[in-house]
Amino acid sequence: MRYSANTRETRVVVPVALRALEAQRLVSMIAFQASPALAAGLIAYVHMGSVGNALLVTVAMLAALQLVEQIRHLVTQLDEVPRRFPVTDAEAPNPLGG
Repeated sequence: MRYSANTRETRVVVPVALRALEAQRLVSMIAFQASPALAAGLIAYVHMGSVGNALLVTVAMLAALQLVEQIRHLVTQLDEVPRRFPVTDAEAPNPLGG
Protein backbone atom coordinates (compact mmCIF):
# COMPACT_ATOMS: atom_id res chain seq x y z
CA MET A 1 0.00 0.00 0.00
CA ARG A 2 1.39 3.33 -1.00
CA TYR A 3 1.06 6.47 1.03
CA SER A 4 0.70 9.84 -0.55
CA ALA A 5 2.62 12.81 0.73
CA ASN A 6 -0.48 14.08 2.56
CA THR A 7 -1.18 11.02 4.72
CA ARG A 8 0.49 10.48 8.04
CA GLU A 9 1.44 7.07 9.29
CA THR A 10 0.32 6.43 12.86
CA ARG A 11 1.80 3.79 15.09
CA VAL A 12 -0.16 2.01 17.73
CA VAL A 13 1.98 0.99 20.67
CA VAL A 14 0.56 -1.84 22.77
CA PRO A 15 2.12 -2.26 26.20
CA VAL A 16 3.50 -5.76 26.40
CA ALA A 17 4.94 -5.86 29.87
CA LEU A 18 2.82 -5.64 32.99
CA ARG A 19 3.85 -3.39 35.79
CA ALA A 20 5.00 -5.20 38.91
CA LEU A 21 1.91 -4.29 40.96
CA GLU A 22 -0.46 -5.33 38.16
CA ALA A 23 1.37 -8.64 37.75
CA GLN A 24 1.27 -9.28 41.49
CA ARG A 25 -2.46 -8.52 41.61
CA LEU A 26 -3.10 -10.82 38.63
CA VAL A 27 -1.14 -13.71 40.16
CA SER A 28 -2.91 -13.16 43.48
CA MET A 29 -6.34 -13.14 41.81
CA ILE A 30 -5.59 -16.34 39.90
CA ALA A 31 -4.07 -18.13 42.91
CA PHE A 32 -6.54 -17.10 45.59
CA GLN A 33 -9.82 -16.58 43.71
CA ALA A 34 -9.99 -18.19 40.28
CA SER A 35 -8.25 -21.46 41.12
CA PRO A 36 -10.35 -22.30 44.21
CA ALA A 37 -13.55 -21.34 42.38
CA LEU A 38 -12.66 -23.53 39.39
CA ALA A 39 -11.70 -26.40 41.70
CA ALA A 40 -15.04 -26.10 43.50
CA GLY A 41 -16.85 -26.08 40.16
CA LEU A 42 -14.94 -29.15 39.01
CA ILE A 43 -15.72 -30.98 42.24
CA ALA A 44 -19.39 -30.03 41.90
CA TYR A 45 -19.43 -31.29 38.31
CA VAL A 46 -17.81 -34.61 39.23
CA HIS A 47 -20.15 -35.04 42.18
CA MET A 48 -23.45 -33.96 40.54
CA GLY A 49 -22.73 -34.47 36.85
CA SER A 50 -24.47 -31.22 35.91
CA VAL A 51 -22.67 -28.42 34.07
CA GLY A 52 -25.27 -25.87 35.21
CA ASN A 53 -24.80 -26.68 38.88
CA ALA A 54 -21.02 -26.64 38.46
CA LEU A 55 -21.18 -23.18 36.87
CA LEU A 56 -23.45 -22.00 39.66
CA VAL A 57 -20.97 -23.23 42.28
CA THR A 58 -18.08 -21.59 40.41
CA VAL A 59 -19.84 -18.23 40.17
CA ALA A 60 -20.95 -18.41 43.82
CA MET A 61 -17.37 -19.15 44.91
CA LEU A 62 -16.02 -16.26 42.85
CA ALA A 63 -18.60 -13.91 44.37
CA ALA A 64 -17.91 -15.13 47.90
CA LEU A 65 -14.14 -14.82 47.51
CA GLN A 66 -14.54 -11.33 46.04
CA LEU A 67 -16.73 -10.35 49.00
CA VAL A 68 -14.15 -11.67 51.46
CA GLU A 69 -11.44 -9.68 49.69
CA GLN A 70 -13.53 -6.49 49.82
CA ILE A 71 -14.25 -6.96 53.53
CA ARG A 72 -10.56 -7.62 54.24
CA HIS A 73 -9.65 -4.45 52.36
CA LEU A 74 -12.26 -2.45 54.29
CA VAL A 75 -11.03 -3.75 57.65
CA THR A 76 -7.45 -2.80 56.79
CA GLN A 77 -8.60 0.69 55.90
CA LEU A 78 -10.55 0.99 59.15
CA ASP A 79 -7.51 -0.08 61.17
CA GLU A 80 -5.58 2.85 59.71
CA VAL A 81 -8.22 5.42 60.72
CA PRO A 82 -7.40 7.12 64.03
CA ARG A 83 -10.00 6.64 66.75
CA ARG A 84 -11.94 9.66 67.96
CA PHE A 85 -13.61 8.07 70.94
CA PRO A 86 -12.11 5.99 73.75
CA VAL A 87 -12.63 2.27 73.45
CA THR A 88 -12.20 1.18 77.06
CA ASP A 89 -13.12 2.77 80.40
CA ALA A 90 -9.44 3.27 81.18
CA GLU A 91 -9.09 5.55 78.14
CA ALA A 92 -12.26 7.53 78.92
CA PRO A 93 -11.95 10.76 80.88
CA ASN A 94 -13.39 10.75 84.38
CA PRO A 95 -16.57 12.91 84.43
CA LEU A 96 -15.96 13.72 88.11
CA GLY A 97 -12.56 15.16 87.30
CA GLY A 98 -10.57 12.87 89.52
